[in-house]
Amino acid sequence: MAERVFVAVELPAELRQALGRVREEQPELKRVLRWARPEGLHITLRFLGDATPEQVDRLVRGIAELPDRPRFSLVCRGLGIFGSLTRPRVLWAGVDGELDALASLQADVERMCVRFGWPADEQRYTPHITLARARGKVAERDALTALLDRRAGYVYSRFAVSGITLYASRTAPGGAVYTPLTRRPLGDDDPPL
Repeated sequence: MAERVFVAVELPAELRQALGRVREEQPELKRVLRWARPEGLHITLRFLGDATPEQVDRLVRGIAELPDRPRFSLVCRGLGIFGSLTRPRVLWAGVDGELDALASLQADVERMCVRFGWPADEQRYTPHITLARARGKVAERDALTALLDRRAGYVYSRFAVSGITLYASRTAPGGAVYTPLTRRPLGDDDPPL
């Protein structure tokens, strides 16, 4: 039986809770946005889709064998959308900080996935935290604009990236549920925050 899997950076609980409160700021957007569960918020490094048990086993081994990398720090800042104000696809929180370190980590994961037979991801990697997906056209454009404007430069948190996780994803009422399959810690030293 295949599982839907992806590799991601876990977020600290305090940051997930802060981002989860964003949905309460514009209640009228609840009708048009499908919000992610706060406990599942993360930074995707590579979405893989369906994987057989054998492929999952290879991924678990491959993640354990990734090159050692030191921990690094990121900043969660602002909100944005993929798409347009009338047809947004995704509402996201921005990621800033040591982006070169994040890009190197993502490139390691990408090379591993290609080595194991997944096609190369042709899209440029754009780190973000998906907060919600649109259900179609958004008539509440003013509410969305107000939320984006209010949170444009807002800094939610600075946090240490201390590892990566391979997750299985399953659809459930109220949003996707993610189950960690394996974790790979980064170096022992905490980065300066």
